[in-house]
Amino acid sequence: MSTIIINHNVNSDTKVPERTITLDCPEVLEKDSLADLAEILGEDFCVNEIKAQLKIKFRALIRGMLASMTDGEYTNTDEDIKALDFSDWKPEVRVRMTAQEKAMKALGSLPPEERAAIFAALEADTAE
Repeated sequence: MSTIIINHNVNSDTKVPERTITLDCPEVLEKDSLADLAEILGEDFCVNEIKAQLKIKFRALIRGMLASMTDGEYTNTDEDIKALDFSDWKPEVRVRMTAQEKAMKALGSLPPEERAAIFAALEADTAE
């Protein structure tokens, strides 16, 4: 059985210190297929949870369009957004990059002399 790490992060509104706990994962979090989840939770529950997450993703897409601005003006009018066809919309799978992948991408876009300066500064930091 695997474990899950849960932490209470400190925020400015509370005086509660940060706290972390490691627990054994509940069986339901170990499942890797929709069929297995439906067997444990029930199909109706699974469908309702998936639909709730889909609504969140769709709203995020539209909120991005509503907030998009260029030169202080909204990029999309309400009419522009309403005119789009979302009937075949499906959420995109978000691929998360590791810290190393992010660094490689950022460094790869720099000119060679700037990259060399960063590497030199990093080497100096590790030498200390």
